[in-house]
Amino acid sequence: MPWLWSVREEDASDRVEVLAEYILQFGKYKGKSFRWLLENDVGYTMYLIKSLQKEEASGICMGEGHSKDSLLSFVNYALSFAEIQTLLTYEASGVGVAASLSDDDQLVGFGSRAKSTWKEIWDSRADGYANFVLGKSCVPGTRMFKLQQYLRKRQQAASAATSAEHASKAAAKPLVMEEDEELERAMLSISPSKLEAHSFAVPAVEAPAIPEADVPTAALSKPCPDTTAELQASPVDAPASPGVKSKTPVPLPPELAFLVKETAGPTSIERPESTPAPSAQPPVPVVLPAYDHDLHPFFIWKPESDIMVRLRNTYILPCLHGCPHPQVVSAGVGRPRVIVGTSGQYYILSSRLCCKACRRNWFADSPRWLEKLPKRFTNLLPAFITYKKAICKSVMDELRRTGKSPTDMTNQVNELMHLKYERAHLAYLHAIESVRDAEAGVYGQRTIGHFLRKEDAPRAFGPYDDADGWCGVSVSAYYLTDCLLDEFRRQEPAMSKILQGTFGQIFRSDHTRKVAQKVTLASGAMSSYAVMNENWLIVSWVMVQSETERSLEPMYQGMAKRYSDAGVEKAGYHWMDRDCCARFKIADCTPGEHLHWDAWKTTPSIVADATSGPLLNNCASRLHYNTNIAVKLDLFHCLRRFTRECTSEHHPLYSTFCQLLSAAFTVVDQEDLKKLQDAYVFCGIHPPNPTKQHIREHCRTKIPQPAELLNRVEKVLKHFHQATDPNNVPLFKPSMLKTWRIQRVHILRGCLSDPELSEGIMYRGTSQQEGYHFHQAQWITGTHVSPELFQAQGMTGVARWNYQRLVDLKQPGVILPAVFDPTLTVELNCASRRVTGQEKYPALHLSDRDTGERFGLEYREPGCRPVPLDWDKHRTQKRDEPAALVPPSPVQTPAPAQALAPDEPPSSSWTPLSAMTSPGPAPFVGRPLSPGALLKLKMPPDDDQEPAAAMEVSHALPLPLRSAPRSARTGPVKTGGRVFVLDHTRWTPPMKEAIDSLLQKYHGEKDILRLVDQEYADMVHRSATDPNSLLHPTTKLHISRYVKHLAKLLNTSSSLNTSQEKLLETQQLWHSLTEGSKTASVPVVTMEPAIVNPPTPALTTSLTPDAIEKIVEGILDRQQQQQQQQQHQPEQKKRQTKTCLACGQPKSRYENDGSSIHFFYQQGPVRYFYCSKKVHQSYAAEGLSDPKMPFVEFAETEFFQRELEATKRRVEEKMEKKRKRPESQQAGRLCRFCHMNLKQGPNSPHIHTGFPGVAGKYIYCPSKILQLPARKPSCYFPSLAGYIASNYVTTTQMEVYQVTLRTSQEKRAGTYCTARVTLVGTDGESLPTSLDYMQQHLTAGSACVITVKTEKPLGTIGLVRLRLENRPGFPGMDWHCQGVEVKTGSGEDHDYFPCDKWLQTADGDVELRNDKMCILSSETLQILKDHRLKELQSKQQHIRWRTYAEGVPHCLDMASLMPLGPNLSYSRQSTGADLQYLRGFAERASSWSSFRELETLFSFNARDNAIAKYVQAHWSEDSFFGYQCLNGCNPLVVRQIRHVPPNMPVSSSMLRPFLPEGSSLEQEMEQGTIFLLDYEVVDGVPANTINGVQQYLAAPLCLLHYDQQGALKPIAIQLQQTPGPQNPVFVPSDPEPDWLLAKIWVRCADFQCHQLISHFLITHLLGEVYCIATLRQLPEIHPLHQVLMPHMQTTLQINIQARVSLLSQGGVFDKSIACGLEGIPVLLRRGTERLTYRALCVPDDLSDRGVQELPISYYAQDALRVWGALHSFVESWLDLFYPSNLAVQQDAELQNWIQEIFTHGALGQEQSGFPQAFQTKMELCKFLTMVIFNCSALHAAVNFSQLDFNLWMPNCPATMSLPPPQSKGTVTMEDLLSILPAVNATCSVLTTLSLLSQPAVAYVPLGHYRERQFSSGAPQRLVEALQKELRAIVGEIAERNRGLQLPYIYLSPDRIENSVAI
Repeated sequence: MPWLWSVREEDASDRVEVLAEYILQFGKYKGKSFRWLLENDVGYTMYLIKSLQKEEASGICMGEGHSKDSLLSFVNYALSFAEIQTLLTYEASGVGVAASLSDDDQLVGFGSRAKSTWKEIWDSRADGYANFVLGKSCVPGTRMFKLQQYLRKRQQAASAATSAEHASKAAAKPLVMEEDEELERAMLSISPSKLEAHSFAVPAVEAPAIPEADVPTAALSKPCPDTTAELQASPVDAPASPGVKSKTPVPLPPELAFLVKETAGPTSIERPESTPAPSAQPPVPVVLPAYDHDLHPFFIWKPESDIMVRLRNTYILPCLHGCPHPQVVSAGVGRPRVIVGTSGQYYILSSRLCCKACRRNWFADSPRWLEKLPKRFTNLLPAFITYKKAICKSVMDELRRTGKSPTDMTNQVNELMHLKYERAHLAYLHAIESVRDAEAGVYGQRTIGHFLRKEDAPRAFGPYDDADGWCGVSVSAYYLTDCLLDEFRRQEPAMSKILQGTFGQIFRSDHTRKVAQKVTLASGAMSSYAVMNENWLIVSWVMVQSETERSLEPMYQGMAKRYSDAGVEKAGYHWMDRDCCARFKIADCTPGEHLHWDAWKTTPSIVADATSGPLLNNCASRLHYNTNIAVKLDLFHCLRRFTRECTSEHHPLYSTFCQLLSAAFTVVDQEDLKKLQDAYVFCGIHPPNPTKQHIREHCRTKIPQPAELLNRVEKVLKHFHQATDPNNVPLFKPSMLKTWRIQRVHILRGCLSDPELSEGIMYRGTSQQEGYHFHQAQWITGTHVSPELFQAQGMTGVARWNYQRLVDLKQPGVILPAVFDPTLTVELNCASRRVTGQEKYPALHLSDRDTGERFGLEYREPGCRPVPLDWDKHRTQKRDEPAALVPPSPVQTPAPAQALAPDEPPSSSWTPLSAMTSPGPAPFVGRPLSPGALLKLKMPPDDDQEPAAAMEVSHALPLPLRSAPRSARTGPVKTGGRVFVLDHTRWTPPMKEAIDSLLQKYHGEKDILRLVDQEYADMVHRSATDPNSLLHPTTKLHISRYVKHLAKLLNTSSSLNTSQEKLLETQQLWHSLTEGSKTASVPVVTMEPAIVNPPTPALTTSLTPDAIEKIVEGILDRQQQQQQQQQHQPEQKKRQTKTCLACGQPKSRYENDGSSIHFFYQQGPVRYFYCSKKVHQSYAAEGLSDPKMPFVEFAETEFFQRELEATKRRVEEKMEKKRKRPESQQAGRLCRFCHMNLKQGPNSPHIHTGFPGVAGKYIYCPSKILQLPARKPSCYFPSLAGYIASNYVTTTQMEVYQVTLRTSQEKRAGTYCTARVTLVGTDGESLPTSLDYMQQHLTAGSACVITVKTEKPLGTIGLVRLRLENRPGFPGMDWHCQGVEVKTGSGEDHDYFPCDKWLQTADGDVELRNDKMCILSSETLQILKDHRLKELQSKQQHIRWRTYAEGVPHCLDMASLMPLGPNLSYSRQSTGADLQYLRGFAERASSWSSFRELETLFSFNARDNAIAKYVQAHWSEDSFFGYQCLNGCNPLVVRQIRHVPPNMPVSSSMLRPFLPEGSSLEQEMEQGTIFLLDYEVVDGVPANTINGVQQYLAAPLCLLHYDQQGALKPIAIQLQQTPGPQNPVFVPSDPEPDWLLAKIWVRCADFQCHQLISHFLITHLLGEVYCIATLRQLPEIHPLHQVLMPHMQTTLQINIQARVSLLSQGGVFDKSIACGLEGIPVLLRRGTERLTYRALCVPDDLSDRGVQELPISYYAQDALRVWGALHSFVESWLDLFYPSNLAVQQDAELQNWIQEIFTHGALGQEQSGFPQAFQTKMELCKFLTMVIFNCSALHAAVNFSQLDFNLWMPNCPATMSLPPPQSKGTVTMEDLLSILPAVNATCSVLTTLSLLSQPAVAYVPLGHYRERQFSSGAPQRLVEALQKELRAIVGEIAERNRGLQLPYIYLSPDRIENSVAI
């Protein structure tokens, strides 16, 4: 039992500690340690001491040996404690126990006669038991001692003889403990390592002289606490030691008060005096602080103890066996029961109870006894306890909440428990390391423990399931399935009554078979039928085996009774999926009839036939529910019948047809439309044309009356009835005509039209109905489940659906619980009604009486065999034992209610199988011992005190009694119910033959599987009389799998095989599948072959007789040449099929003679040819005997895989050889016109020659001549020589230009390629001139000169056209061209054309212009104007917009960096983040164990970060909290307020303690000292799931006060936007943990807003918008393009990388941040909606938020300085190019630029304030300053400060693992770690922030422009002035920071990067 030890008085070295670990070598506790015995059985300890003292006093030695040595050592150890000495002194005082007359009724309480009374022992003393007791030597105070005293008293009264003989023998008997075998088993069953207890220090007391024994080796063990409540027992409980209260209590001395001290619950920690009484606190499982490993918490259940007295009040505990006057008392130690919870396993330790009236015992955790207790008792139990199962309520709550399958939940729980075990093992190893370190002197002082041990090897920790160690348990899916069913049985009455209390005035019903397929006992026709009301609540749900109206009669009868009993008006309208009107018949259509429109028309006779006669149907709802109900046809099913008759959903006209058909059926209500148009007019929208979205949201729709509806639908069908696609495939199937005729009858009868209602339009719709079908299939986990599990999950899903619909309605005044638990809600309502007089949740109406309705599988369908639900099979039979086989009883009568076992509580919501009426004996379908003969035996429960249950006979054919979801399958219901079935892999040959014949028989039929299943079931019935029949039952599902299996075997050849044989086989298969189909007739369309060679283009010149004659002559010449070639060439042989080398037959499946079988099999790139004779020759020796084995059979042998592997190896070797084959390269130079060898020869068209007087050699190329002005394609060289000579111009007559190509100085700027140059001037352009790459090379820093010659001067050179071309034999590489310099021959004119970009061969011609910046109106040359337009058109084709997320600024339409190109990409090299100490935590998904552990991580990663260290030291201070709002990484949220938000209920009196004395909240707001943080943008954002744990977000409101000391401090925090009792307002005077946690929640919300809005949206996304618009609308020569691009050129690449990595699946937002991927678009959309242009401009933003005047707002001060410098620079820049405002207005390129930004950045929202056009230079100057500031300075402030403020994670957590607190005082400082992010999430975020916060090595500071345009002239002077002003700002900031404890450095211009580069 638990023991509070005193502090040791003196030092006895470590001798006592060593003795404590000795192992007992004697008695019943042999093997336990000395410490364990002293802690757990003090009575036995006292017995041993007293016995040893009697031995020494008598001088009789009882034996020698190691047992005696162990006894002496233990007594020596026990006497070293002062408490034992005190106890011996107390016993020596002579306290005795006097027997009284009432002792006759006392129970023995131990041994085999534990249930007998003392009087019975005395009366039966002849059996020797009384003498046996009298002969024992007992420790005073024990039960045996009390019995001895009683027997001796009776002996003295009966006879004068004494019992001296027995007393003399007492000392001579060996030491034996009381023979209480049951107690011994109970105590020994609890390993000391299973329970947790306190470690303690043992006091040293001088012990008597006892001979010392050798010190044996001792293994470390831990103490095991017993039930503390046993110390204070009832009079029947014999105390465990003399110090415990007995019947006649004696006052104890103060030094023994620890023995009777009570504790609350399982813990032994003392309570302070202010703590309420233990009995007022419900006992809950508590983890006791102890060692770090192999301990489990426990829960003590003692309802009879005094600790429960306040809960028990005057309630008398009942007797298990129904005694009229029970007297329940404790009868000893109970048994432990293992409980599995979501946090691991623990134990329930229950007491053993006894009734003094009936003298019978039971355990306090007996399920039958727990059922007798009131709910206030059983609610305290943390687990559901049944006869053989016990599961923690937390597991069932999690299973019910998540809807997981038992298998998934099992995996989760098992993984958690094994994870806990592994962590405990690690802690154990760390503890051993700590001991060894202490012994080695690591901690400064060496211990002597290693000198006392004989062995240094520690005890093994043991495996997971070690009974003496960890003793872990494992949970199975079967076990959780049982628990789930037991939980459902508790919930089912409440679910049924809540469902019976659901009503409605409009019904919607529908069948579905999808979910019914999951029932293992379901027939092929079983379906789910649900009835919904107008609010989409489920009114009734049943499972029916046929979709007839007769099957629904009991359901509607029950609903009618429900309405009548409740007095509720019955529903008047019912929308159904069928049977809406009286039956009618439509004749089949004749072939080709659908092609004529007359067959589709509606005639008066058709109308008369459809509307005459009885029109009402006889559906179940009309016959048995409400005879006046109006039945309507559901519109969704009507439309679906039309769409099913279309040829294909992929038909080009399908979507258009569906759209028009839907429009024909629904009409917008004109009154609603008129109101919407009036609203448009009121809002000033002209013309008032509502959008489709507004019409859909605000206008109701209705279905017209029959005449109008018929006309509308007929128009649509007429439009499409002969419509075809470009391949002449019709849209409609021929059967569409019959469908139209059927639906036309429903239209004419008004089945689809809305009923005429006076109050408005009747709402319809089926989205919720179809959604219910989908969700219902999700509720039933797995593919096949047992009926019991199906019923449990289905009913739970229905109840949860109704609950969620009530939540979605959001009805005012309706109060609903935040959790879903029907039983708990019902009990709450009942208890609340009894106590307060009203229900807590009146909306969840509970039916007053049971209407008799049954739901789900419990529904009784007339004339059908019910699906048996055997709820008790899981506990009445063991899993591994078969049911007993008993001959069936000829007459089976239902068992009466009295025959039920006493442990079965009655329930009105279900009927036992034995009470079901059977329609008759089931047919015999198997061998003599069929499952139909199985009888169920009720096994007795665990408690042997309970009577055995009676045998029960089941009327249904039972399955094996297992709860496995896949335990059995079944065939159709008519096969006799539950039977075993076989999968197709286990079918017998007769079964395969029978099913193959049936498949062949019904080949081509529509319902082939159903027909085969039915006929095969009949065959099984007929063969049932034959005991040797091998036909076994199967199901349609298994037949379907068999068909798929056959298809896989048949379709083994590749679809790529286009041989004639394959095409013929495919056509035959197509005809066999389409022939005989009754529902589809798709014509085979013959498609013409694709045109490969395009036709010759038409002649551009007119045809003349001479031209025609030449064409004819050419054709004749070609024909003669072809004939001559055919005569000279040998005759080609006809293509023949190759011959197989093995058998000599053709390699074809059809052309051989049948001596062998050939087959072609293709798998990926491997094509395998199969020859049966070849494989027979290869594998005949290994057992392959058939030389004509079909390939299907060969594929199932092991030889096939060997052949396939060999073929794969051959293919790989062949491909490898092909890859290694060197590519042939042409030698010599190539002509740049025809790309052939320039050498002269027979295979070359070139001719080399020269001309007199002309130096050099001329090479004739026909392709070159074709490009000359005189195009003579038919000329040849001799006749062309004169032409060339006459047109050849000497060099002295040409204009010469010197062109210099300059390559950049970068290391990799050069290329192997060559360049071609073309000069474009005002008077013409030169021919392309190539660089002589044999003499000059484009290396880095080179200047290559090209001489360009022209016939005449080109005028003013406006453009230089460059083309990069590959050099033969060299790899193609990009070239970074610095620029091109052009000089005339005289050298007078000099022009420079800057390039400064990468050129690629794929770019084609790249045109460069001079470096003179100008706007469009200043352009003088037309060629330059055309060039500007051409440049923009080219970029607009490459740079395109894409929608990133709805309602978010658009982004670049590129998914990777590859298409971005080298000129918009960059390579950034940072200083390198030190991530070494953040790695290795990815797998640690748990919370931080302590703040010290978190500090360790921080200290390793913040070594050189002074700011982060300051943050870690001051993060919890209120003043630093306010400092971060102004100068942290997100200074854009805090704002000054004049009024408190209406949703924050704070008053002046509440906040007066935190305001200056004498002031009020209103006065402070008038003075402008109250500020607000409002994170309303986060409200409702879906939270992420991290490490499988749900995360949480808050949307807090925080009031701050700027006090007189100059500090901004928070004074009130509300964590959610909606005020209420569960959303308190936290203030600084609250407990420290509450206030600190509230601030942490604010910082977490700020983290989300900072990352996605302040950082990503404002600086990255909008920066990308500015960049894209600049590239698309401003040419490179535009002055604004030149001044803006240095600030945006790196934005595109970093944003693409962010979307691909950080913001994608698997990124840091997905794995570690609270908003997750689902929250990103939500936050960005809301941020965009709230973003204004003023908020982006620094002066306006600071003024609007009222923070610019605060002295401690260093961000505001520095931002205004930088903004002013940039504004001056931009203003001067604009003065260079825009002389007036008119120039701004007339700049079309500029206006297009801002319009594109407004459209794609502001998304066209005028309320945002974004400009749509510029009218003045000042407007343009402000906008340009904003763009530059946000892309440089603002990004530096919000990005490079992240790591400094976030490195100490609690200051700014990225996520929170628990929901926000709903009350105060519930959080401790220790709880904070469990709320903060997990270890791996923390390190993941810090790793990302470390990478993002590193500046580049060679970054470009703000104000530095490296482009050539800024290196001279006025632009250079402006840049120098800007840099000078920025340097002054750097000095001012540095001077200010020298006086600050925490300097603000992020807006110092020397730290600001010029663009968003990270």
